[in-house]
Parts: sequence; structure tokens; C-alpha cells
Amino acid sequence: MTPSPPEQNVHAESRLGIQFWAALFVVYCLFVAFSLLRVPIPGVNEPHYLCKAKHFWQPLWCDQDSFLTSSNPHFVFYVTFGWLTTFLSLNTTAIVGRCIGLIPLAVGWNLLSFKLTHRVWVSTVSLSIFFVLQSAGNWSGEWLVGGIESKVVAYGFLFWSIAQAMSLKLPSSALLAGLAVSFHPVIGVWGTLAAAIATALFVIISDKRVQLIRLVSLQTWGFSIALFLLAATPGLISAGSAVLEGDAEATRIATNLQVSHRLAHHLDPMKFPREAYRYFVMMTLGWLVLLPNALDKQRGRWWHLIVGISLLIALSGVLIGWGPRPMKEMSGYEWRMNVLKFYPFRLADLLVPIALSIVAASKLTSWTASQIKGKTPQLIAWIVMAMALTWIGLSVPGSEQNPSKMSEDKHQNWVNACQWIETNTAEDELIYSFDNQWAVKWFAQRSEYVNYKDCPQDAKSIIEWNRRRWVIARWKKEAFQDGSISIDELQDLSKRTNTSTFICDRLGPIEREPDYQNSDFRIYRVNVPPQ
Repeated sequence: MTPSPPEQNVHAESRLGIQFWAALFVVYCLFVAFSLLRVPIPGVNEPHYLCKAKHFWQPLWCDQDSFLTSSNPHFVFYVTFGWLTTFLSLNTTAIVGRCIGLIPLAVGWNLLSFKLTHRVWVSTVSLSIFFVLQSAGNWSGEWLVGGIESKVVAYGFLFWSIAQAMSLKLPSSALLAGLAVSFHPVIGVWGTLAAAIATALFVIISDKRVQLIRLVSLQTWGFSIALFLLAATPGLISAGSAVLEGDAEATRIATNLQVSHRLAHHLDPMKFPREAYRYFVMMTLGWLVLLPNALDKQRGRWWHLIVGISLLIALSGVLIGWGPRPMKEMSGYEWRMNVLKFYPFRLADLLVPIALSIVAASKLTSWTASQIKGKTPQLIAWIVMAMALTWIGLSVPGSEQNPSKMSEDKHQNWVNACQWIETNTAEDELIYSFDNQWAVKWFAQRSEYVNYKDCPQDAKSIIEWNRRRWVIARWKKEAFQDGSISIDELQDLSKRTNTSTFICDRLGPIEREPDYQNSDFRIYRVNVPPQ
């Protein structure tokens, strides 16, 4: 999939010394430390992924929850990480899951940095620079280091695959790319497509194209393609079952809900903040300014082509999504939304800061080596540099540092309220939280009627998710006509939704004493059969 490096580089890399493994260990420790110190448990998407994974392995857990019982687009993630929930709490699963999921990411990052620069410790400096860039912002909401979810593992396998391809280890590269697809089809497919297009362009423009073609036999290509398809098939099947449905009208409605409403902050380029555009353009310009003579000539050219292709894909997404709002006013809005729902921006949103981090680290370590004599002092300087930049990355304020968006006291009251539900309600009861829906299933261990965050991915379930939200909205409009909520009105909502327990924050006044109350939250139980 990639040009050949000089033969001496391939032979030199066949035996990696202790420094490489030491650098890998430091990179892994930096990943884990940054994840655990910056992003509290649960992280922003961990309730979404790990509750789904737990239900996959324990179908009776929260079996009334419409999100948990919907399709399984990340089947491979649920299979490989969900088993942890059978003997660990969700909190402990998140910790162990992060530590496991960051292993392929550390390996992929370390190999990619090393093979692009031929310097072992560049990986630590480049990673710490990336921490600063990620903490400072993004373009379309993409991130790499935080909680555990399928994309963390997918990116790790993707980077590892690209690094293996740089040494012409095509079978292992293809296998790893297939695993990236299985863990997260969108990331794996976009990454593989960008690498394939970059390879074709490189062969066309390379002055050694005849040599490049001869270095890999047709049998190796065929075997590699077979490995890729074998590894990618589980993810493609599970994702396809959620996306490719027979009901065209349901698919159209669901796609509109995803692109225009629920995931617009990721999928609609006109919803990205202006400062996000400025920040992304600045990073792109920084990468372009620093890239000359920063990396291995052949490998660097191929890597930069991959990053460039990701930018072209993202630019195409901008052109497709740009126009009048609401989206239905755009000509051909249906095909535009069908393209946008596959996240054309996310690959560039991550590869650009990564590319900038690697070229900046290469320049910085080269300059440091020219100023400091002796391998040991240089090594100390690079590690200190990495630690200092990581600390800066941890210090930059960001929303991921407080996923619940609550103060410390209010968050504790929220946990207490949810735990009261776990203790005082039946396991098969359905609950609904009005004003705050942060990690309800995680803390209360009960099925929810609907949760804005937990939007399914198959069309029929998305439509049902939207219908349930409208049930709540219409009830609110009716109930507040007289300025307060009576117990009869609360019981009416219970009958409409089959929900017996309600969590309230700002909702009210309600003409009944709550069953539980603390300084921030109230819980009401209605239509509960006698025990």
C-alpha cells in the first residue's frame, strides 16, 4: 500500500533496540495518564458505549431501554470490551477499558513517529504536542484521547497499519486496517480509502514506480486483500445492518434527524463554530510550513499524501453541506445528507493535528540535538520536554474535563439521586429524567424512556427515539398551561410512557411532595403497583 523505504532502513528496523521499547512504554504511560487525569469517569461517551456493551453481554440488564435494545453498530467493540462488565462495575470497566484500548494506540503512535523520523524519542515529544493541540480545540468535534470507545482502538490499529505499510509489511498492515474497520467502520473505511488513494498517487508520481511495483508480488497483494476483508467483515456487517435498511422513507427521516439535529455539531459544516474553522486552518498552515525536510523523504511524502487526501475529503464535505438552512431548502438535500452522515470531516480533524505534532516534534528534537551534546543529556531533555508539554495539555480548560457540566456538589447530589433509584425501585422499572440526563443508566442501573444523548443508529429506532421526545414535549406544553403540574398530570405522563419514576431538576412546581429530594434533585414515583 505504500512506497518502499531504502532497503537499509527495512533491515535496520527488523531489530528494534531497548530504546524503542522504552519510548513505547513512556508513550503508553503518557496516554494513560492524560486520559485518567484529564477526563473523569465516566467520560462523555462512556455511558453510551459501555452501557450498550453491558447490555450486549447481559440482555436482562435494563431490557426496557429502547436505545440498549436497538441495533449494534459497534458489535466488535461490544464483544471485546463488554465482557469486562460481567465481573466489573461500569466505573472499573472504564478504567480497565482505557488501559487496554490505549495499547494499540500507543503502539501505532510510536511506530508511526519512528518510521517517519527514524528517531526513537520523537514519539514522546510529538504526543505531548498533540495533547496541547487536542486540549486547545478541534474543528468538527473529533478527539483521540479521553474515555474508552470504539474509535480509540480503531485509530490505534489504523496508525499501526500505516506504520507497517511503510516497511512493506503488507499482510500485517492489511490485517490491522481490517481491524480498524471492524472496531469503527467510519474511521477504518475513511482511513483505508485515504491510504489507498495516496498509494495510487504516489506510484503515479514516483520516479521509482517500476521498482515499487516489483517489490510486492501479486500473491502478497492478494493475500493482504483477503486478510483485510476477513478482519473488516464483522464491522461492515454490523454497521451495514444498522445503516442499510429496506424502508427508504424511514431512512430518509432518520438521516435528516441525525444530520440536521442530533449530530449536526459533527456533520453539518455550517454548524461548526467560526473559531473552530480558524483553529483548524492555523494548524493546517503550521503543518504545511514545517513539513519540508522534516521527515523521511519517501515515507513522509506518502504520509503527507494521506493527510492531504483526508483534507480533500473534508473539503468535499464542506462543499456538499454548504447552503441555505434548513437543509431541506438545498437542491439535492437528500443525497447531500446521505453523504454527510458518514462523517467526512473526522479523519482530517484528527490527522492534521497529528501531522503537525510529528513534524513539529521532528524539528524540535533535531534542534535540541544540535544544541545539547551527548545521548543521555539529549534523552533527558526530550523527556522533560514531553512531560512539560503534557502538563500544559492537562492544564488547558476544556469541556471534556467536566462531561456532566455540573458543579462538584451538584454532581454528587445527582449520583445520590440515581443511587436512591437503584436501591428503591424494581429492576424492570422504566424511568425518565427531565432536565438532566447525564449517565442515568450508569448511576441508576435502570432503563430510560428516552435520553437525548443515547440516540440509536438504525432508522426505525431513531424515529422511535424522536417520537418519544415529542411525547414528552407535547405533555409539557399541555401540563404547563396553568403554570403548575398536578399529580393527575404526572400520572397521565406515566400512562403515556409506561414510566413510573421521574427525576426533576428545574421542572415544576409539582403539586405533590417528592419521594426523594436533596438540594438539587427531586424524584417522583407514580402508578407503582403495590409490593
